[in-house]
Amino acid sequence: MAAVLEIRPVVTRRDLKAFVRFPWRVYRDDPLWVPPLISDRMAYLDPARGPFYKQADIVLLAAWRGRELLGTISAFIDRPRLKSVHRQ
Repeated sequence: MAAVLEIRPVVTRRDLKAFVRFPWRVYRDDPLWVPPLISDRMAYLDPARGPFYKQADIVLLAAWRGRELLGTISAFIDRPRLKSVHRQ
């Protein structure tokens, strides 16, 4: 029987590295894919360093089946943008 699919929050640095590196699996056979720098993605998604975290609520999730990462999910709420939409 296959392991259950779990959606888990990205909490640890190890989780974040797996999250950031996942696109390499998805696009490995795409000759047109230009991979980002891992260090840039790690910095951008690090709450202590990423500038977007100052104005947004961000949740990173990963879909796992056992020890295999199957997908990544992110949700963002840009607070200044949300305020501007409500003012209109």
